Amino acid sequence: MAQGKQTVSDEEIISAFESNEAPFTTAIELAEEFEMTRQWAHNRLQALYEDDTINRKKAGSRNVIWWLPDG
Repeated sequence: MAQGKQTVSDEEIISAFESNEAPFTTAIELAEEFEMTRQWAHNRLQALYEDDTINRKKAGSRNVIWWLPDG
């Protein structure tokens, strides 16, 4: 997969959450939005989760959904 923009800020990722019609996103969806790999998206989402910026939940054996906390 061709790499898109080389630097994506946390603010741009949060903005992607806010503009998403669904209440959550997946690493694949985020990767597609920024034209990056799924692994890149997962790593960025995991870092935001560890910083208490977003929430996550396993949705099956290999799927994880991510969302912004309320408030």
